[in-house]
Amino acid sequence: MTQRETDIVRALLDTLDKLDGTPVPEAVLHAAMFGKTLPPPTLSEFERALRQCDTKGWLIGLPSKVTDRNHWTMSDKGSAALIQLSR
Repeated sequence: MTQRETDIVRALLDTLDKLDGTPVPEAVLHAAMFGKTLPPPTLSEFERALRQCDTKGWLIGLPSKVTDRNHWTMSDKGSAALIQLSR
């Protein structure tokens, strides 16, 4: 991962960590990341970070009953990854 990608992943995990297990829709999660990285992540950067974290098992995707997008929360592996990325 590049430094930018690492920063975006860290911001994503940090945002979910602060929500303390509350599942968040993708659009809200993306908006909540503004100001955590400069410049703010583009939609494609955000989606790439989301997929990377999901593939590594750092996130838990919960299907929405209304849209085709998931709601996301962080797994225990994601909490451990956040600690490693924050060093």
